[in-house]
Amino acid sequence: MPHFIHKLSKQVSRIIHLGVPPKRKANAYSTILEMVFAFLLRGRAIRSKSSLVPRSGLSTSIPHARHFLRIFQTSNIEPRTPNTEPRSLHVPSRHRTSNIEPRFSIFSRSFRTSNIEPRTSIFTRLSIKKKATLILFLVALLAYIFCLPTTLFNKPTSTVLFDKNGELLAARIAADQQWRFAPLNSIPAKMETCLLTFEDKTFYRHIGISARGTARAIKQNITKKKIVSGGSTITMQVVRMMRSNPSRTFFEKIKEMILATRVECSYSKKEILIMYFSNAPFGNNVVGLSAASWRYYGKSPEHLSWAESATLAV
Repeated sequence: MPHFIHKLSKQVSRIIHLGVPPKRKANAYSTILEMVFAFLLRGRAIRSKSSLVPRSGLSTSIPHARHFLRIFQTSNIEPRTPNTEPRSLHVPSRHRTSNIEPRFSIFSRSFRTSNIEPRTSIFTRLSIKKKATLILFLVALLAYIFCLPTTLFNKPTSTVLFDKNGELLAARIAADQQWRFAPLNSIPAKMETCLLTFEDKTFYRHIGISARGTARAIKQNITKKKIVSGGSTITMQVVRMMRSNPSRTFFEKIKEMILATRVECSYSKKEILIMYFSNAPFGNNVVGLSAASWRYYGKSPEHLSWAESATLAV
C-alpha cells in the first residue's frame, strides 16, 4: 500500500508540474489509470476472456489492468476532444438571448407563476394590537433614555474667598439668596458613614429604589392614616432636589422612582453622593455640606468630628 501511494503521488506530481507537455501528460494519465485498475485487481480473482487473473501483487496485476483499461477506452464513453475553435468571450447560459427557459431553473415561468408568497417582515405580519404595543414600548423606551437633562443642577453659587491654608476669608450670598458653595470634589468618610446609617443603609446595593423601604413607608402611612414616610432613597432625594421639591403625591413618587433608576444608569454611586451633599438643604438658607460646615462649625467638611458629622446628617 505505501509503495502504491508513492508511485501514484509521483505520477500526480508529474501532471501538476507546469512544464509537462500535453503528450507526456496524457501518458501520465494512462499510467495513473493503470495503477488504479491494478490496485483494484490486486488479490482478487477476475475471469477474463483468455485466462484467470491470478492472486498476485501489484506488479503482476498491471498487464491485466492495461487490458481492462483498453476495454474501458474502447467503450461507448467518448473522450473529450480538444477545442480547436478560436477563443471567444464566454457568455453564461442565463445571459444568452434565447426563448428556451431552463427546465429546472428557479427563474422559470412555472416558478414565477406559482403560489409561493413573497417574504414579508416580522412587523407586517403582526396584528394591529401587537403593532400598537410595540410602538408604545419603543416610545416609552426613548422617553426613558432622554428623560434626564444634560446638567442635573444648574443653580448659582456663592462667591467664596479662601487663603493659602484653606481658611475661609469671606463669602457672598448667591443670586437666589442661598448660601450655596461650589460642588464638592470628594466626600469625607465620616459624613458618608453617618448619612448612609441614617438615610439609606442599602445605598450601594439598590438601583435607585429600595423595595424594603417602600414597603415600610406604605405600612407606616396606612397605620397612621397619613403620609409620615416616603421611603425615598438618596438617589430619589437627589431627583427630588433636581426637580425643585414638587408636591408629595402618588404620581410624583412614581416619577421619582423612574428618574432615580435613570440616574443610577448614568452616574456612579460616588457622583450621586457628591450631588446630594452639594445640594441638600441644611436649615434656613444654607444649602450643601460645605456651606453648612463653615456656617455652623467654622471649619471645612474634612475636619468635622464624628459628633458634628452625625449632627449634620440627621
